[in-house]
Amino acid sequence: NCWIGFQGVAALAHVLKNNVTLQVLQIAKNDLGDKGAVCIAALVRANKQLVDLDLSMNGITSAVAEQLSDAFKGNQTLQCVDLSDNAIDDQGAELLAKGIDGMKSLAEFGLNRIETTEVGEKALKAAAWRNAKKFKKSPPKVRLGQTGFDD
Repeated sequence: NCWIGFQGVAALAHVLKNNVTLQVLQIAKNDLGDKGAVCIAALVRANKQLVDLDLSMNGITSAVAEQLSDAFKGNQTLQCVDLSDNAIDDQGAELLAKGIDGMKSLAEFGLNRIETTEVGEKALKAAAWRNAKKFKKSPPKVRLGQTGFDD
């Protein structure tokens, strides 16, 4: 929590795109907003080493869920992603589910305290199971609601 905001994260993302050692990026509580999330999506697409990404509590909305989902699709390294405490609704959850489908190494996806209903939750659960089947592994843990779920 250093409140770097959009301009700070834009500069950070630019510098880190070609970094070959970055594995963990925890920038929760930094007021990135949607513009910052778009910068991080570009970073995720370019960086092939990132394993852990925490974007919780950043004012991210469903308006950028498609850009994030596109960045996640086909990602071979991300194991943990946390988008908890952001303004992601059912439409955003359904878009993120498409990204979860193609994340080979995904083990945990955090979406606690978002603005989704059973519709979004169902899409995310189904994506976790499709991911497991596609990559012949245990389904990733998708945390939703106040406590999350493991089924």
